[in-house]
Amino acid sequence: TWIQDIPTQGAVDVAAFTVVDTREDGPRGAKPFLVFANYYSNEVARQKSCVDAFSCTPPVVIWAWNFLTKQFEVRQKLENVAFASSVDVREHAGKVYLVISNGRGVHQASVFLWLEGSFRVDEVYGDIYNWDKGQTFGWVPAFFDDF
Repeated sequence: TWIQDIPTQGAVDVAAFTVVDTREDGPRGAKPFLVFANYYSNEVARQKSCVDAFSCTPPVVIWAWNFLTKQFEVRQKLENVAFASSVDVREHAGKVYLVISNGRGVHQASVFLWLEGSFRVDEVYGDIYNWDKGQTFGWVPAFFDDF
């Protein structure tokens, strides 16, 4: 059964994972996610001046299932990756990790830790959380920590 088309930018790998997260249809519970390793995009290369590998490659994108719309929606974009060639999500000792080959450097893998959603004070990244302009306290959805 067809669910939806998900746009990618030269995706070469995808990983599926499920974590306990906020749900649109009620209390916290198991929620499916997809993460795409986008490798290359002519569109990105044309739009940016390529000073390094990071500025010329598309982000790794994490999609979360919405239980009301029955579709995946973008949850997070990891911009500081270069030519992601593979992604994998692993759990160890109760923590969830995303491993990206060719992550923060072309010849290395990068590991990101999943942070659960919570109310937080943040004076810098409110726009990422879809907060109102000037808002410094609110709900921050779960994501892979790339700060």
